[in-house]
Amino acid sequence: MLSRYVVFACILFLCSALTACDSMEKTEDMLTEQEANTLLKFFATGLQGADTISTLGGAITNTEPPDADGPPANGDFSIPIDTTYACSGGGSASLGGKVAPDLSRPDDGITLRYDFSRFATDCMITVDNVTFELDMYYGVREEGVFSLEVLESDEELAFLFDRDGATKGTLVWATAGRSGSCEVDLTSDEQIKLTLFSVNLDPNNPPEPEDFISIEGGTSGRICDISVAYTPEAEDLAELAMEPEDALSSRIVAGKRRVQR
Repeated sequence: MLSRYVVFACILFLCSALTACDSMEKTEDMLTEQEANTLLKFFATGLQGADTISTLGGAITNTEPPDADGPPANGDFSIPIDTTYACSGGGSASLGGKVAPDLSRPDDGITLRYDFSRFATDCMITVDNVTFELDMYYGVREEGVFSLEVLESDEELAFLFDRDGATKGTLVWATAGRSGSCEVDLTSDEQIKLTLFSVNLDPNNPPEPEDFISIEGGTSGRICDISVAYTPEAEDLAELAMEPEDALSSRIVAGKRRVQR
């Protein structure tokens, strides 16, 4: 009979211990789906210089590559990247890596392969009215291919930007009194067309800057195990096409004259 009480007491003790251990576990804070998509926008616009600078704000310092009188002896034509940004709300963020021409693509455009990592320390940023403090101690790696092609015909002249890449790493975040760390796993496949002039535009109806931009594709994947997707809109890139009205009109007229020749 005594042995039964001993067994029963042991069971009660084990149950109490397990319950206590479970109660002492700290629950990891989670991002909302909206916050995860807001962070995605920060990563997705990383290769667009104007967006990155306006998001992070502050001063920029660059390490210049060493001078060279001729081509590299080892055939490595890569350009090193070492750029540091002062984040708008404090802290800093940086890019480190390299960009190299892709000689395996014989075409009329320019194709570059990029491989760099983002680092951040106490970096305070505000994206879409949401403020984050970001740390990327070990770096979030971004690699892929970026190409630029000139499209020229009797009807238009345009630049075609194409990006195909991947972003992976670990992110430490804090926002709205919550914090946590999680994985970032994204893929980008987007094409941006910037039209310099086109005979199809009506000169009597002045076009808006975004009328010169068309976008296909975007960035998608997972942030903190939340499925996210971002497709840039023409309004986000309108600064690329903005210029004085007189210059814009002259560009359209020059295009029409070129076609009439």
